[in-house]
Amino acid sequence: MSKFPIVPFAHLFERVERKVILEDTVTYQRIGVRWYGLGAFIRDSELGMNISRKQQWVVESGDVIYNKLFAWKGSFAIAGADVHGQIASDKFPTYRHDPEQLDLGYLRYYFQTPSIAKQAENLSKGAAAISKLTLNPPQFWDLTIPLPPLVEQQRIVARIEALAGKIAAARRLREEATTETHLLLENLIDTAFEEIHHPAYPLRHLTTKIGSGSTPRGGKEVYAESGVPLIRSLNVRMRTFQWDGIAFISDDVHQQMAGTQVEPNDVLLNITGASIGRVSCAPNVPTANVTQHVMIIRPTQTLNNRYLMYWLSRPSMQNSINEQQKGATRQAITKSQVAQFEIPLPPIDEQIKIVNQLDNYQSQIQLVQLEQTQTNQELDALLPAILDRAFKGAL
Repeated sequence: MSKFPIVPFAHLFERVERKVILEDTVTYQRIGVRWYGLGAFIRDSELGMNISRKQQWVVESGDVIYNKLFAWKGSFAIAGADVHGQIASDKFPTYRHDPEQLDLGYLRYYFQTPSIAKQAENLSKGAAAISKLTLNPPQFWDLTIPLPPLVEQQRIVARIEALAGKIAAARRLREEATTETHLLLENLIDTAFEEIHHPAYPLRHLTTKIGSGSTPRGGKEVYAESGVPLIRSLNVRMRTFQWDGIAFISDDVHQQMAGTQVEPNDVLLNITGASIGRVSCAPNVPTANVTQHVMIIRPTQTLNNRYLMYWLSRPSMQNSINEQQKGATRQAITKSQVAQFEIPLPPIDEQIKIVNQLDNYQSQIQLVQLEQTQTNQELDALLPAILDRAFKGAL
């Protein structure tokens, strides 16, 4: 509960309507309002002839504007200079505030609180499930705000901005640390292979299979709720297999795709699209299958599968993969290119030693990354907590 007086919007705003009739040959920029109080923006540009409703409304800097259909999502904003003079439909009512009672900075932060969205939800009419939970202008006046004197509002804004600046600085440091942590692992992997001084052999001599998968006949229509895992490129992350989003096919379909069945010791390489080069070991399941975007690499007993995975994942190899497909009509790497990769081949016990070392590095760095994620979540929670205290009069 706030210690400040709770004042209805009816006492603080007046409706403004700057109607304009669109001309067919003029291009207009149309305004949208982001959810959760995150501001107004230019959502698109369109010729007047392509806009069905010829009557629109001009928005000016300093206007208070909201989206009638998504007020319950906190779709309130104060128009900035970047949207000054642009147009909005009747779904975006506009208002001017009373500057003798209300500071715009104070209002801007209030629009970022759950309180305004919850009020709007309670006052709106219709059904949220179909985006028709509408806050019409008559209900806008019934919204309220905790309102201290203007000087106190300005003090609160200055305090919030000072704390928000510290949060932003902490977030920048965390982002830098996250980048450095990622680069550390990449450097450790590259260094591990730079220290190997053994003869290199083409991958085709060290494998029993190199080949891409295929799309099941019938495409997504043959996907099942359960059955044999069908591995797609989204499941192959860098050095990690991801079960999220896994598809399934029936055993009959799996048998029809006998040539692309996966075995537990296989290495999987993404060979098309934006994820080209991502590599992981196959999951430890009895069998699986892959789509055409994923290549199966099946090493012989002389080549450890995780050693191969790490070798393919190292930054210099990733650069090589990306260079090889530049200029191609489609972003892809071929079986023949993969077969020609030359891999240094130490004895198997030395490969396992390297793998154990890199696994240990990766485990330690994953722990650090987990702590960084938790810190990011804590930072994300700080500003809402600060705003909650501010509008309760406790800041």
